[in-house]
Amino acid sequence: MSSPAEVKLTASQLQSMRQTLRSAHEDLDYVLRPVVAQMLTSGMDSKAVLPVLRDAARRSLYLTATDCAASFDVDIPESAAARDTLVYKLVDAEAARFARLVLEAAQPVRGKKAA
Repeated sequence: MSSPAEVKLTASQLQSMRQTLRSAHEDLDYVLRPVVAQMLTSGMDSKAVLPVLRDAARRSLYLTATDCAASFDVDIPESAAARDTLVYKLVDAEAARFARLVLEAAQPVRGKKAA
C-alpha cells in the first residue's frame, strides 16, 4: 500500500474536491448552527466553542473528501494517517473557515434575552 503522502490528485480533481467541500457547508450549517447557538446561549464562551466546532466540521468534511476521492477511484487514508496530505490540509482549512463563519452567524443569538 502506498503511503498517505503519495496520494495524487489531478488539478481538476482538486478543484472538484474544493467545490465539493464548500458545497457541504449548507448541510453542516443546517446541522451544527442550532447546536452552536445552544452552546452559546448556555453560557459557553466562543473561544471554547470554536475548536469543538472545527473538529466536528473536520470530521464531517473528511468523510465528504473520502467520498469525493472515491468518485475519482482514488483511495485516501483515514484522517489519523493523513495529516500531512494535501487532502487533509484542504479539509482542515475548510473546517476552520466553516467554524469561523458558523460561530459568527450564531453570535447574535447569544445576546438575545427570553421574552
